[in-house]
Amino acid sequence: MSRKRIDKIKKVSITPDEFFKKVSANCNYLDDKIVRDVYYATIRAASQELRDRKVINLPDFMLLRLEEQAPRKVRNVNTGLFCMLPAMYKIVSVFDYKIKKYFSSLRI
Repeated sequence: MSRKRIDKIKKVSITPDEFFKKVSANCNYLDDKIVRDVYYATIRAASQELRDRKVINLPDFMLLRLEEQAPRKVRNVNTGLFCMLPAMYKIVSVFDYKIKKYFSSLRI
């Protein structure tokens, strides 16, 4: 994703503080700092699990898999020369059927 596109999305999205306040409101106004700590602890645990086992299931939300991408030949647009890109990992996300059903039922 290009830098311009990421910056555009950031302008439309809510700020992290607003996000944590909304989560806090959904938890009967739990302290924002506690919500922030739990959120980042969840992200760290999910990242460690993904690194160690190559898959993590976030119940009622999504399944994340770490898949190895094969090495491939790419062209350097500056020089025009071809070079080999080494094998690397990519994250594949599969959303839960409940999430898919919820968003597909929304009307535009």
